[in-house]
Amino acid sequence: FRMGAEAVDRLASSLGGDAFLRVATPLIHQFVAAPAWESRHAALTVVGQMGDACKKTLKKAVGDLVALVVPFLTNAQENTRVRFHVHPVG
Repeated sequence: FRMGAEAVDRLASSLGGDAFLRVATPLIHQFVAAPAWESRHAALTVVGQMGDACKKTLKKAVGDLVALVVPFLTNAQENTRVRFHVHPVG
């Protein structure tokens, strides 16, 4: 888990926010909609990890990001709650 999270951070840093988000956004939406909790967990982890590297780009899309994450604040499945996955941006 930790190695994957670090890889996302490094990839986002290397590509830059705009390029990373062009690739990651469709995958994040696909994984968030997946029935398996592991997929949703992975999507939320990516959202949390890309914060520092994509800070400027994410500030432009903060409304979309909040709309994506908010449903998981009250998720009945403990494994996909946002509590540890999303770090503040900015």
